[in-house]
Amino acid sequence: MSFDLSGVVEMKRRFQAMKDADKLTQAAGRGLFGLANRIVTAAKLETPVGGPPYSPNDKAPGTLRASEYAAAPLIEGTRVSVTLGAGGAASDYAQVQHEHGEFRHHVGKSHFIKDPFDQLAPTGLADVRDAVAQHLKEASA
Repeated sequence: MSFDLSGVVEMKRRFQAMKDADKLTQAAGRGLFGLANRIVTAAKLETPVGGPPYSPNDKAPGTLRASEYAAAPLIEGTRVSVTLGAGGAASDYAQVQHEHGEFRHHVGKSHFIKDPFDQLAPTGLADVRDAVAQHLKEASA
């Protein structure tokens, strides 16, 4: 009795390619997460902090700044996304503070997330490229 398994080599190659693609996607996720964390770090320097003289009724100055975050990468197939933002205990006023340029702050300013994003994102894709390149270098070693 004999049988022929044609396509085994091709099937193994495809499984390996899928495994490699998963690792590349994870590497891209690490790079994107690094970029998101750099944006959040820069945003915290620009985030308004309440308290006198502009918001004397603010019972917990710094809540908005403390609420900023970058979530771990979400990987769905070959798609990678990272969410960053502010909210939590500050969700009632985070968007209001962010969007109103006419507000005056003792510390910080409006557009505290948008401005760092606009500044860092164009060159930040290098973080993703570098993470993928590092993975490829390690995989070929």
